[in-house]
Amino acid sequence: MKPLVHVEFDIFKPPPAPTNLHDDILNAVLIAASQSTSGWVQLDCEARTSHRLFYKTLVHDIKVALPHHIKLSVTALAWWCNSKDWLNDLKADGVVPMFFAWGHQVHK
Repeated sequence: MKPLVHVEFDIFKPPPAPTNLHDDILNAVLIAASQSTSGWVQLDCEARTSHRLFYKTLVHDIKVALPHHIKLSVTALAWWCNSKDWLNDLKADGVVPMFFAWGHQVHK
């Protein structure tokens, strides 16, 4: 099992920098990782461009806190993946591009 922690912000009123959520998200990922049977955990965070520094710091801190035998996979907006400098500095073991629209999807 590859546990996933999903973080979604209000698309109409996103926080300017969700630094107050750092510890809660980090702890949620650590709890999920403790249940992993695959050696992986994934952080799926719908971060805006203005959140990139927060996200980069969060990913670094999660990677440092994870047991060494657990790998970290993260999601990133597809167009962020064109920014090699940003991706090269991201301390994740894998990056999954997100190719879909933001927010909660309603199917009719």
